[in-house]
Amino acid sequence: MLADAGNLQILNNNFDTITQDDAIYLLFPANPIPYGSQIVVSGNQGKNLARMAVEFWGPGGDAVDGPVISQNIFQQWTSPQFGISVMVGKGARLDSNFLMDGTGSYGIELGVPYSQVTNNVVSGFATGIAVHHGQNSLLGNNLLLNQSGAGILVSNAPGSKSNLTISDNYIQDAQSAGIFTNTSDWGASIVTGNTIVRNIGAWPTDTVWRYSGMSLTPPVTPVTIKNNRLSASGTTLVIGFIYVAFQVNGPSQSNAGTVYDSNTIDTSFGSPFGIGFNGNSQGSMDGVIIKNNSFQNLWKVTGGAPSLQVVVEGNSATNCLTLGPIQLIF
Repeated sequence: MLADAGNLQILNNNFDTITQDDAIYLLFPANPIPYGSQIVVSGNQGKNLARMAVEFWGPGGDAVDGPVISQNIFQQWTSPQFGISVMVGKGARLDSNFLMDGTGSYGIELGVPYSQVTNNVVSGFATGIAVHHGQNSLLGNNLLLNQSGAGILVSNAPGSKSNLTISDNYIQDAQSAGIFTNTSDWGASIVTGNTIVRNIGAWPTDTVWRYSGMSLTPPVTPVTIKNNRLSASGTTLVIGFIYVAFQVNGPSQSNAGTVYDSNTIDTSFGSPFGIGFNGNSQGSMDGVIIKNNSFQNLWKVTGGAPSLQVVVEGNSATNCLTLGPIQLIF
């Protein structure tokens, strides 16, 4: 553990069988000394960890500015712990880290605004990347595999999540959701260019499971969701599995102004399967702009409760059995 660090580089260390504390723990207790700038944690490796790989924490953390955590490789946790947790400061850069086969809650936990979480590989854990307090941050070009909950979670913890950019991530076989926004405080965010793939039968519980590519709580101000691909695949249909590409939550008009533009929703089974958009209550999609989206090989283009005031333009459906209760195709 290091306290109130500044002008610090932690480079190219090898950690094996850490049983009591984090491999790398930077604590900021707010002592009256200059600290918090020019911190780099890079090139480290570790396995057989009983706690976190990297943790930034402490009541004096506001002074932490622009830490870089990059090109670290950690694997084989011996207990259900986080991978990397940065909960202090601002402007963190988490780039090109590998966190493999974790069983804890979060692969990457971000509680820092104006940050960049890019080019990381996270496998396992309940959540690949969780954002608590992270407004104006970028989550981009990450590879997230086999999370037992969600690939990306925008949480309901204290702190703003507005103006996020979630772009160009590849999320495969998260058990419950590719992207889950569990708060209304994610307004003005952009979700674009992501590929979210679910292989049906990837989890033993799929025989009694409901999955959403994106499960979205109504934002306080409209968001934009564009150019994403949400796809389901498999060799055999699993009876009891429900696939929903976009789960739109909230009461009537609560999502008004949000834009879904040029997304592709498809399944690769021999027969149509799954639902494109599902509204959880009557009017939950009223005022939503849905344009230029492509629906392919679905059981239903829409499901759930009806919404009669959706703004629709240029959508197309190919080999879909029914349009469902919300009219998106004309």
